[in-house]
Amino acid sequence: MLDVELILHAAGITSNYKGYWLLDSAVEMGLADPDIVNNMVDILYTALGKKFGISPVSVERNIHTAITRAWQVAPQRVNKALGRSAVWRPTASEFISLVAKQINNS
Repeated sequence: MLDVELILHAAGITSNYKGYWLLDSAVEMGLADPDIVNNMVDILYTALGKKFGISPVSVERNIHTAITRAWQVAPQRVNKALGRSAVWRPTASEFISLVAKQINNS
């Protein structure tokens, strides 16, 4: 079975980004409850904010920054890690869902 952290590293997101640990937890929460990804702002970002002691806005910004930076550096690496071939940067909910899908399919 694949590990969330292995996929994040494969996508080019490392632990020096604040969003790394947030994404790790978000994917774990998404694996436990797939519907949580459909309500990112109200449920997921709020829960992560409480867990990490930051605001939901900070959660959103840090996740967005990590995904955007990885995409800017190597979009092909992000696509390969997520098992897709799109030409646009994945949104946070797409990213979390695709990582969870990779884990479920392994």
